[in-house]
Amino acid sequence: MVKNSRRIFPRYIWKIIVACTLLVILLGMVSYRHAKEQMQKDLKENLSYCLTSFNNTFNAMAYAGYTLELEPTVSGVMHSPLTVDPYDYRLTLERCEDIQAQLSSLGVSSINLYQEQAEFVFATGVGKVDVKDYTDGAFLQSLKTSPMPAVVQRTNNNNRVITLATGYSSKYSANTYGYLCFNLKNSHLENQLSKFLQEGYSFSLISRQAEAPPILLGESAGYAYTETGMLNSYYLSLQISYPRSLFLEKFIRSFLQQCVLLVLGIAIVCTIFLWSFRSFRNFFGPILFRLVDFYCQSEDSQSFTADSLQKSFNRLIDDRKTYEEQLLETHRWMEEKGINFLLQGIFTEKSEIFSLSSSLAQVQNGTFLVACIHLMEGALENRERVLLRAMLKNIFTQTSEQEIFSRAVDMDFESIGVVSVYPAELSPQDIRKAFLHRLETMRSSLPKLLYEKVFVSVVCPVCGLEQIPAGYQRAKANLIYRHILMDTHHFFADTSEPEPDILISPLEMTHMISAIRMDRLDVLENYVKQLLDKEYTEGGTEWYKLKSKIYIIVSMIFNQSFLSADSTLWEKLYEQAQSLGNARNEEEILLGMKNLLETISQETLSVIARSESGSHYVYAACRYIEENYDREIAVGDIAQALSLNVKYLSRLFKQHCGQTMTQYISALRLKKAIALLETTSLPIHSVGEQVGFHDVRGFIRLFKKQYGITPSEYRLEKA
Repeated sequence: MVKNSRRIFPRYIWKIIVACTLLVILLGMVSYRHAKEQMQKDLKENLSYCLTSFNNTFNAMAYAGYTLELEPTVSGVMHSPLTVDPYDYRLTLERCEDIQAQLSSLGVSSINLYQEQAEFVFATGVGKVDVKDYTDGAFLQSLKTSPMPAVVQRTNNNNRVITLATGYSSKYSANTYGYLCFNLKNSHLENQLSKFLQEGYSFSLISRQAEAPPILLGESAGYAYTETGMLNSYYLSLQISYPRSLFLEKFIRSFLQQCVLLVLGIAIVCTIFLWSFRSFRNFFGPILFRLVDFYCQSEDSQSFTADSLQKSFNRLIDDRKTYEEQLLETHRWMEEKGINFLLQGIFTEKSEIFSLSSSLAQVQNGTFLVACIHLMEGALENRERVLLRAMLKNIFTQTSEQEIFSRAVDMDFESIGVVSVYPAELSPQDIRKAFLHRLETMRSSLPKLLYEKVFVSVVCPVCGLEQIPAGYQRAKANLIYRHILMDTHHFFADTSEPEPDILISPLEMTHMISAIRMDRLDVLENYVKQLLDKEYTEGGTEWYKLKSKIYIIVSMIFNQSFLSADSTLWEKLYEQAQSLGNARNEEEILLGMKNLLETISQETLSVIARSESGSHYVYAACRYIEENYDREIAVGDIAQALSLNVKYLSRLFKQHCGQTMTQYISALRLKKAIALLETTSLPIHSVGEQVGFHDVRGFIRLFKKQYGITPSEYRLEKA
């Protein structure tokens, strides 16, 4: 037996060793991947910090007029992206007496222009001096052996500074004539760079126009992890590196420490668990067995306890509350269903109505008001429609002081029915005033964009429950008048008169609106001719009604046609409408209407029905872009908002506008950007963000492509 145990023990030890080795390898792979991701994250954060610091200083310098951007007219043959004209800088340094104060406020301690052949320096705050007599001359002369361009961290007069140095040449020769240095005095950036260098990072400044990769702020030996970012105002890229050897050394050291701690932790936890389990079993085991035995005996002797009874009672109370809430919800649903059936005319007897809506049984002797709330088709997204329905039902369901009862119920996808009951002693004028107050509450409660998509048609008074279906049908028919009420979102029909203030029937208006959308303006002309068949006396009642009908027809034409916003066109239309209003006989009315219809037929942009050409969708897409151009929008977002196929909408837009939606969005954003550049002093990146360009380089590139100059140059020209 001993011999067998000796054979089994090494076999299990080998399996344990293999399992632990595999576990260590797996943990090492996971840790290495995590460490590598963390290293890349640290590189990006450090690079972002350096880019932000440099860009802030360079942007401030550019804003003050000290720009180093490449000018091909100055030097088209120089490889350095920081080439400048030394003559211009010499004039600047000699002419600006207050340049030192300006540079200090920008974080630039000084600018040195060293001419190599003449051996003299132009320095801000000092003037022209010989390089040997200049305090910083030794550094300037050392640039002859340094790769250009470069960023150097050094000490000057016991002050630590960061120097941006570049060689310059004339525009006729590629030979280096000297060096231009910008000394940045930024203690926070300098301390941070020193910290990065001590941790092993290195930095490089790389030209994006020529293969010139000088190393600066540290040296990178061997293979290294790198991240590169571009400076905004220069044709340069800043590269940050971290040696792979150093990374591996730190990773191995950290991983070994973690493994040791993990093994110790597992050993300690297992030891504590085993000791605790044995102690618990030895000490509390007998006590637990006795407690269990005592509980079983007590349960046998007494079935219920005070705690169990209290819990049962609480559950009973909760169940009753839930039942009451469900009962109220069912009662509300039944009442809404009953009012819905009443408005549709499904019920024929009062008993059927009262079986679902007990509230109506209590107010059947009052004066009824019926309304149809219409939500503009195709103008609302699903979430907007749900929100608007909830808000409208809440507004029209709350009973006011003068009302006895008021309910709003869903009728179909685009309409909500309203039934309100008022005391019988109230006159129709008082009821109308009370309901107008509710409409004012609706206007003040809804957002403007949602309020503009609502139209309310009201019929009052309705005498008795039996007349409610007919009243609701009349309210739905009167929705047609929304096409001539441009600034009003409601229409009242008083049933105390047969046809109050209705000059054109809803059926006639429906035919005329259909003719306008189908570009059949000849139908309107024939309708006007039929109106003129009767004899009218100028100044009489019938003559006044005739001219009112003409005005209604003109309003429908203007409302249903998508006309150009050209002021000349509208001045012409206004003159023709005014001459039509001043007509004194039938011939002048017919001639004026004919001229007006011819002008609209020639100038209309889109007067055909939505189902035939899709112009309505193009108009809705343009409106969506106008409202959301400052956000990140794509063609798919617009198509989803209009519930259309992306390819179909793109083809429609291209046919009607002559350009793609992407081009239209970019052109609109650039126009908005020009307005901000002319009227505000916002930074360029803020202007781009406010009009929807979240990539400042892309914004500048697109602006220059469109207008031939950068946004900064455009602002300077306008200034």
